[in-house]
Amino acid sequence: MNYTKFFLFFSLPIILLSGTAFSQIQFVDKFSIAGGPMVGWYIPKIKDLNTEFRKAGFPEISESGYLTIGGGGFVDIKNIRIGGLGTGFTTTESVIQNNINKTVKLSYGMGAIYTEYVGHISKYFDFTAGGMIGFGRLTLYINQYSNDPYYWNINNATSDTSTIFRYNSSKLTSTVFSFQPQAGIGAFLKEWLYLKLTAGYSFSLQTQWKLYDDKEVNNFPTGVKADGFNINLSLNLGLFLKDD
Repeated sequence: MNYTKFFLFFSLPIILLSGTAFSQIQFVDKFSIAGGPMVGWYIPKIKDLNTEFRKAGFPEISESGYLTIGGGGFVDIKNIRIGGLGTGFTTTESVIQNNINKTVKLSYGMGAIYTEYVGHISKYFDFTAGGMIGFGRLTLYINQYSNDPYYWNINNATSDTSTIFRYNSSKLTSTVFSFQPQAGIGAFLKEWLYLKLTAGYSFSLQTQWKLYDDKEVNNFPTGVKADGFNINLSLNLGLFLKDD
């Protein structure tokens, strides 16, 4: 996924729209605008997918979670924070059986906006509680091919029964709409540098899975969802005006 596009799409509008608020900060006792990179850990529901992989001799993927990478930004006005972010993960597993290479790859990319209440513990620490609404996509790639040598044969490219190479590949996708209650704690490392740890649980609604974004796939395992616990750590650079 293109994390830069997600970051720009969801964070820049917040920063641009904050211009009006920034011009009025002399009338606001607490104001912040910041953004930066984030890393995290996301644990979706994929147990049913591994059940299907075992049936076909494909490798299983981890059920304990995946490293996520992304970025985001936010604006604080008094005790209300409005932000946006983009993040995602990709995991790949392969196995060779009887000279046949079988590979599966699962990826998830999403963008989201969120609103939080910000409470101050001390001059250097605060806590947040709120909710996030997101939009993204789960993508599953399933590949199988022989490890025998390959030789070019243009005649096979036009055959109804074969291809140039002995290679089978499928791409399945599902669009995801999610809501996540979340809470976090932040620390000011410097006056302009803010570290934030956030945890939440994502609840999702998904469209029917499609093959190559075109043909709907019936009877796809219903237990494969983007629902799950996730945690992320962000390092934000910005302007922070607050009470001493």
